[in-house]
Amino acid sequence: MADFTPEQLEACLLQLTHPDTEQIKQAEAVLKAYTKQIGASVSGLLTQLQLSTKPEVRQLAALMLRKKIFKHWPKLDSSAQTQAKQVLLSRAAEDPVHVLRSTVATLIAALALHEVPAGNWPELVVFINTCANRANVDQRELSMKLLQLLSESLGTSLRPHFFNELKQLHVKALQDPENLQVRVGAMRAACSLVEFLEETDLRGFRDLVPLMINVLQQCVSSGAEVEAVEFMDVFSEIASHPFPILDQAFPQFIELLLQIILAEQLEVSTRASASYAIGEFIKKKPKTIGKKNLVATIFNTMLDIVAADEAVSCGLISNLLAREGKADDEDEG
Repeated sequence: MADFTPEQLEACLLQLTHPDTEQIKQAEAVLKAYTKQIGASVSGLLTQLQLSTKPEVRQLAALMLRKKIFKHWPKLDSSAQTQAKQVLLSRAAEDPVHVLRSTVATLIAALALHEVPAGNWPELVVFINTCANRANVDQRELSMKLLQLLSESLGTSLRPHFFNELKQLHVKALQDPENLQVRVGAMRAACSLVEFLEETDLRGFRDLVPLMINVLQQCVSSGAEVEAVEFMDVFSEIASHPFPILDQAFPQFIELLLQIILAEQLEVSTRASASYAIGEFIKKKPKTIGKKNLVATIFNTMLDIVAADEAVSCGLISNLLAREGKADDEDEG
């Protein structure tokens, strides 16, 4: 199997998509033996990822690499490691199929667990920065996808880059003039990184919050309600952070949440998420709600809709009154 030609390996991978179960089993047996030869199999699969004209073969090659390359990475020589990094970055940027770019991005993030903490892949941050500034919208979206994946697994390693590089990438992507998915990707990347930032970084992160709220508004207005619910849930979690990340933007955020609750054309689940988010802020930030003079605004809005839509506003008024009273007691104490 070590001398598989690219054509033979492509045919074997393609056999995995055959409707005949026996054909699939035969291909699996051959590939199982093939992938035991670490150097040859990694190189062969990278060749398929790079050169095969069949998207399904490239996808299968990427998935097999994901299973093998992380485990066997230390066994590859430096030349093979360098080749792998170059191919992965190239395919992530250039493959015409969106799902394949996402798969390769996930593979890059897995490999980064080995390389980034050891300082062995400085080209990766350069690559992300370059893609973020490309005219090609797919590459801008890719840069945010990579930032999100890396933040989830390597946030501590990325933290030193926040002020010098990453913050400006987020600012620019959150305001991408062409594509909502780039802005959504920037939101996810920012939300993934926040838990790893220290107080000095968080002071700078607060500058992103108004831009993030704008993206939430854009998700709602464009019908991307799944993403809107996702971000409202994340904001609810951020509200419990010991550093006051959201406090300065509270009026803007609360106003948007109230608008969502009132928007009858939206899904009930979306409006309920907005209601839940306000409830969480009332519980976790009662003093801030009071200091920003938001109690009357929330209370009056709830009164306007409670009779018409009890499911959405249920419990908020009593919650608000209880928390406001608690905040007053704390202030007097």
